[in-house]
Amino acid sequence: MHSMSRRNFSYEELESEIWEGHPYHPCFKARSGFSLGDHAAYGPEARQSFELQWAAVRREYARIELLEDETSFWERELGPSMFGQLLADLQHIGKTIEEYTFLPIHPWQVKLANADADIVLLGSSGDSYRSTQSVRTLWNMTNPEKAHVKLSMNMVNTSSLRTLDTHAVCAAPHISKWIADTVEGDPFLKDEASLVILKEYAGISYHPEEEEPCAKFGAIWRESIRLYMEEDEAAVPCTALPLMERDGFPFIDEWLKRYGIEKWLKRLVEVCVVPVWHLLAAHGIAVEAHAQNMILLHKDGWPTRVALRDFHDSVEYCHDFLEEPNRIPEFAGIHEQFKKGREDQYYWMSSIESLRELAMDTLFVFHLSELSYVLEEQYGFSEKRFWKLTGEALTEHLSCYPELIFRNYLLQHTAPVIYAESLLKRKVQKDEAGGFRHYVKNSLR
Repeated sequence: MHSMSRRNFSYEELESEIWEGHPYHPCFKARSGFSLGDHAAYGPEARQSFELQWAAVRREYARIELLEDETSFWERELGPSMFGQLLADLQHIGKTIEEYTFLPIHPWQVKLANADADIVLLGSSGDSYRSTQSVRTLWNMTNPEKAHVKLSMNMVNTSSLRTLDTHAVCAAPHISKWIADTVEGDPFLKDEASLVILKEYAGISYHPEEEEPCAKFGAIWRESIRLYMEEDEAAVPCTALPLMERDGFPFIDEWLKRYGIEKWLKRLVEVCVVPVWHLLAAHGIAVEAHAQNMILLHKDGWPTRVALRDFHDSVEYCHDFLEEPNRIPEFAGIHEQFKKGREDQYYWMSSIESLRELAMDTLFVFHLSELSYVLEEQYGFSEKRFWKLTGEALTEHLSCYPELIFRNYLLQHTAPVIYAESLLKRKVQKDEAGGFRHYVKNSLR
């Protein structure tokens, strides 16, 4: 039974209770490979909790990317008791920690584990988890301050196969550190915007060579937003902002009535849009800031700051546009797959236009356009006014940083038309020359 309103739900509950998916997507919530039983057991809307399946994998076929000592990592993540139990289980089957490491597997994915000497199932144990909106990313129900765990799943959710590429798993901690260090070194992002970067700080993948670059089994650990929330702050996924509740009013109705639509909207743009654009214009780093990758922090509905996440396969840069190219992770040393990578294949793009496309398509077309539509439909607040305020906020910010005006000019964010991803084509077609994209009118023009 669904509640008439989700407005008072915790952040974690919202991650599971937001059933609408990507509403702008013509095939949102389309999970290929899930049975009715799978939906009931592992779909976020079913509200079921479960333990992770643990396996021992031979180190020869495991890629482990940590920015710390491995034993310290396991003791902190699992706790001494569970880590000790896994070591005992390993010893019981005649294996050693020198030969094997541990890997969590989504219980739905276990059926793909063909037991052999290279991967040995150890059973289900540890904390209880629940699925978030993305299905494959799980939040820790036992202790919400602990990491969200993203696990490889051989299923298609919306348009994408939800496996984890081994090279992306390996790159995740380095990309997170790069972005977090960049924010830390920028006075505006660190002090004024207080931008939060939810770091993907660890990754492990099991990858027999014949299965490169995509592995059936992999995991990424990502920081919980609760590590950054102040005592009087609350958090909501940005996917909640344009949603309608069962009581017939938008999720944000009480906030808009309390502060006024225009005042609240200006603050939202200041908090959510300006830092993302500053990261791009000032540093040359484009992030995929659609609503599912952003978390709004607020105090009684008043936006305070934003958190960004999910960087392992959705960050782009153009070398000539980077402000600090010496900060780029040494991708060729992280994974051999990157050594043969071409421009526009992984993270490095051939043009500044590619960066604009990623940033504007996700943040404006696939995120804020949903909110602008709801404000006009429900309150008569015109979309034209919405985008005028958004453009003015960017202009005002750039006026405070004249050194960014030329760099921002190169981004051409007020071009008459911009590219948007062709989501339906991507769902129903295997390939298309030039990629799945088309032109749309630019509301910031």
